[in-house]
Amino acid sequence: LEGRTFSVSDNAMKVTTSQPVKFWWGPHSGVAESGAEIDLLSSGEGEQKGLMSVSDVQRIRLLGRIKCQLFFQDEDARSEAITLKINAANGFEFFVPTHQATFFGFSDQKIRKDNQIMIERPTISGGLDRLFCSMLTLQFQPAVLDAGAEKKRSTQLQLASIRAEGARVVFTSLEQNVTAVMSWLRYHVEERTMELSGGVT
Repeated sequence: LEGRTFSVSDNAMKVTTSQPVKFWWGPHSGVAESGAEIDLLSSGEGEQKGLMSVSDVQRIRLLGRIKCQLFFQDEDARSEAITLKINAANGFEFFVPTHQATFFGFSDQKIRKDNQIMIERPTISGGLDRLFCSMLTLQFQPAVLDAGAEKKRSTQLQLASIRAEGARVVFTSLEQNVTAVMSWLRYHVEERTMELSGGVT
């Protein structure tokens, strides 16, 4: 996380900034226009208190408009890499214990393209799949490494599912000649299945 003028609160166990920040996580990168808040966890061990007792990060919030690019590649490098471009109007949160990443639009405002979330996925043929929603949740899970006869959990995280919610969720794929409108969508990455519900047309 790269930015300017960070404040560290020993009592609240927070690191904050209201200045724009750039962020990277593996191959993923982006910018947050209005700063960041990081909630720290205390080990609670011994007599150490405040920042001296920090054992982990609990939650990362990125504030304001978020523009980022996520890049997913299976262990099999021959398979198609997936690139997602996300433009979210109202911030982002990553909750470390559950590996859940959530992007937000303004759910309490009249729906417009500039105050919600737009996700774009370029296709191999040069087309573009689009998803429009008010809240986007990416669920990650530890990757499982196949080490001979035994499977081991990796420290690397892999994308398990994508969930989009809102009063109006719109998925369009010009390549597949599909436009769908609903209030809830979930895509299961490993099974390559998509669930749609809530007044689907």
